[in-house]
Amino acid sequence: MPENLLERIIKASSNESDLVLDPFGGTGTTAAVAKKLNRNYITMDTSKTYYEVITKRLKGKIEEIKRNKNIEQLQTPTLFD
Repeated sequence: MPENLLERIIKASSNESDLVLDPFGGTGTTAAVAKKLNRNYITMDTSKTYYEVITKRLKGKIEEIKRNKNIEQLQTPTLFD
């Protein structure tokens, strides 16, 4: 699903700091958009490559947020440390 469509859905159905659940995490698009919109998120998948794909993607999204918002410090979930 395209990020801009997910962004519209998440904005319409939640507020900042709300929890977004994606039980079919796939490539992590929902988690990436939720992170961008300051939502908490839980994502999961049964794929063997899921962890590698989503870790890389969310690390990239965190770096993008830092650059775009000039945030000095952004808390990173323990999973990605």
